[in-house]
Amino acid sequence: MKTVTISGTVSPWSLDIINSAGNDYIFQGEGSPNNGIGNYGELDVSLTKKGTGKLSLASNLKNTYSGGTYLYDGTIEMGNSNSLGTGIVDFLGGTLGNVAGTDVTITNVLTDAIPESAIGITDKQAIKLLAALGTTLAVNHSSGGGLVFDDSGRNDAAVSISGTGLVQLSGLAGDAKLSGTVSVSDESSLELVNAVQQGSVTLSGKLSGVAGTLEKTSGTLVLNLLNEGDTFGGTLKADALTVSAVGSTATDKSLGLSGTMSASGLILSDGAELKLLSNGELAVDGTISVNSDSGLTLAGGTLTLGNASGVATDDVLSDSQGTVTLGNGTLTAATGSSGWTASHAMTLSGTGENGTLVSLGDGQTVTLGGVLNGSGLLTKQGGGTLVLGNGGNTVSGEIALKEGRLELVDGASLGTSHVTVSGGTLELNGTAGIE
Repeated sequence: MKTVTISGTVSPWSLDIINSAGNDYIFQGEGSPNNGIGNYGELDVSLTKKGTGKLSLASNLKNTYSGGTYLYDGTIEMGNSNSLGTGIVDFLGGTLGNVAGTDVTITNVLTDAIPESAIGITDKQAIKLLAALGTTLAVNHSSGGGLVFDDSGRNDAAVSISGTGLVQLSGLAGDAKLSGTVSVSDESSLELVNAVQQGSVTLSGKLSGVAGTLEKTSGTLVLNLLNEGDTFGGTLKADALTVSAVGSTATDKSLGLSGTMSASGLILSDGAELKLLSNGELAVDGTISVNSDSGLTLAGGTLTLGNASGVATDDVLSDSQGTVTLGNGTLTAATGSSGWTASHAMTLSGTGENGTLVSLGDGQTVTLGGVLNGSGLLTKQGGGTLVLGNGGNTVSGEIALKEGRLELVDGASLGTSHVTVSGGTLELNGTAGIE
């Protein structure tokens, strides 16, 4: 690490830092808090960073240059919110982060524009942000800084998040739209915050690069599926979540979930399908609405409904025009929940040892009140109660009772399926049957 100490305000014509990996620089101030890099008279000074090495700007450095920061390679670490002066930050291949142990708020405009001086760069580069361990790197949009949105509230830049801290995009407009690819590295976190509490953020770029945590804990997060058969393998935490495919020309408008998603409510709309793949976990403590031409498919993962308040949740899946398919995987109630009811029609398609496994703990009751159809296998496990609450069911596969209680509102609730009982209690209309 090479240290450059700045005393007072230095005003070069321009400042170019070119350093290779392992040849890192730290710029720091001396004594007075007014040390830093400023403009040269009326000339707007710029800082250019090239090479794969790191440039750290210490917290006691107050920079006022206004000609912009051009980040080609390597990393610039900010020690305070004034580290990069007042000009733009142009991402041309490098990464912007914060000094270890220091929370920093960025108020500069962040752009992926390619200036005429950028020889050899023809493709726009991602806006790469890195938060140090245990810190927050916030990008504040409330005062005109941050990502640049057009008149429709849209930004097309790719955004890439790394590090083990939290990157926060704060002060976003009430209907902000990020249409570029969003990538979040494993162990990294990205939080989206609107300026108004009930605002929305729409992500319509590819989501397959999200391996870390994506959060929006107030308002609505919209995942608009414009890409062919996208996937999500990270962790998503949302208040209200909408998965849609508005304007999509893709043949496969599905999002395959192999990570975890939790939300207080979920809407599937405009032809979108959410597939719970192997290891995929979806937990919704409010309601799910599957609108026309859209679908929810259990395909190896786990669907957890209900909330931990102990009060049963009525109609968590209401009767609507979309499709709900229960293939292989687990259907359950949240820990602490007494259960839930659902009136949406469901298709059973599970196969193998358990097919669709309904796993309920003691004291939990789940009622499937919509029409059940299909020829799949449904297995009841755990000490709780599963109620088949529709006499118009047309299921034709197998229902296996291994533990707990299976209640039928009438004999027609089984459709033409056959029941195997290896444990638990089968009950018809309040009258105990086989145990």
